[in-house]
Amino acid sequence: MKGGKRAQQKLEQRLRDLEMELDAEQRRHGETTKLLRKQDRRLKELAFQADEDRKLHDRLRDANEKLQQKIKAYKRQVEETVIKWRLIMLLFRFLIELDRARFNVPPNTL
Repeated sequence: MKGGKRAQQKLEQRLRDLEMELDAEQRRHGETTKLLRKQDRRLKELAFQADEDRKLHDRLRDANEKLQQKIKAYKRQVEETVIKWRLIMLLFRFLIELDRARFNVPPNTL
């Protein structure tokens, strides 16, 4: 009988040890699940932020392209204005020379 009692005590002790291991494992599982949810939430936040950053990048790229087009248009306008002023200056010089020729005024006397 003593041997049976001792075996029963060993089995009860083994049962308590296994229950303690089970509790510890359940705690670790709960902590891991909590950490997994936290990391999943963080991943979603980062994905959302990346999406927002991509949208911002696209808007900035579009704005940059529009500004580049405006710059090209302004440069074209400046070039056209310079050409017009050169033509006006040539016309003005021509008219001066024409007046000089008409009134017999020597060059470089005005």
